[in-house]
Amino acid sequence: MYLNMLHTLSISENAQKTQDMLQRIVKLVNYRHFRRDEVVTVTEELDHVHLLVGIFKQRFGNKLDFLMVSEGSLEEGYLPHYSILAFIENALYHGLEPKEGEWRLELYLNASADCLSINIIDNGVGFDVENTLYGSTAGQNDFSSINWVLEKLHSHFKGMGNVKISSQLSKGTKIQITLPA
Repeated sequence: MYLNMLHTLSISENAQKTQDMLQRIVKLVNYRHFRRDEVVTVTEELDHVHLLVGIFKQRFGNKLDFLMVSEGSLEEGYLPHYSILAFIENALYHGLEPKEGEWRLELYLNASADCLSINIIDNGVGFDVENTLYGSTAGQNDFSSINWVLEKLHSHFKGMGNVKISSQLSKGTKIQITLPA
């Protein structure tokens, strides 16, 4: 409701960039909060990744270099909602935004007959994976959405998927996700 009021105001002020950004934000909020227990196509998840990256590009300009490479038929793949977007969101907000200099975010997807492979790589500030995700404060920090997604992936794929997160402080983070087809 409140975002719609801002959108109406931006229309009356002929603020096209603000209108565009608000439309993206409304779509992302609706997707994140009102589709929580759904299974979506990989293509739909990627549409929302593009919305979020578009917001960051509009906000920060050419500071963000985003590369997405996909191979195979992604249209046929399904995964729990927010499974890719949560990692992209965390890379942008926690890995790249606090970083000085240029930002690079890469997303690689490969769909084969037996699995979907997803790799997300950033050159952000990095973090201590062990303490942040698995330590005593796991689930109580800025990475709680990652823990939530890890649980959803484990539950949906009955433990058959694999997620590996590696990170180095001041160097960046790499997330490797392998899911059964």
